Amino acid sequence: MIDKLIQAVRDESWPEATQLLYNHWSEKCPKLYTTPDDEPWDNKVDEDSINKELLAPLAAMYILDNQETSKGEAVSLKPLTEKVGIKETLRKPGQLCGRMFRHGDPTYTCKECALDDTCVLCLECFKQSPHAKHKYKVMHSSYGTGYCDCGDVQAWSKDYACKLHTAEPQPGDEEL
Repeated sequence: MIDKLIQAVRDESWPEATQLLYNHWSEKCPKLYTTPDDEPWDNKVDEDSINKELLAPLAAMYILDNQETSKGEAVSLKPLTEKVGIKETLRKPGQLCGRMFRHGDPTYTCKECALDDTCVLCLECFKQSPHAKHKYKVMHSSYGTGYCDCGDVQAWSKDYACKLHTAEPQPGDEEL
């Protein structure tokens, strides 16, 4: 399908490219986003499959190259970011992290600064925050719910943002 999509784009046959992508997504989305009937709250999203089945065709269409991956290998969107000119960085000054936790992901709450036990950080934000030197508690998310509260002033009494999300200038920001 991706090879046909790339050829349609090369031929500038936009209706055909649109139809190919629409048909592919119409087939894949229901499979990727199904909810178990017996336990609808226990919905597990497979991000690797979403990247491979939904995002990779879109990226291939844009860069006109099918980045084949072997079974079990993750899809890389790096060629797309390079073509678009996006510099790869985790730093997002002044923004909330908002990373959605998957089932079993570690979460960290600071016993000194969190306003309640539901205020948690993802591993990346925790390692880049002052909370790593405070008294903290490690938990594991259940049912794949919840979001990282880094950058949320209503979640923390102090140190509400890590080095990746603080609005304060950091070394290397001039390249952003």
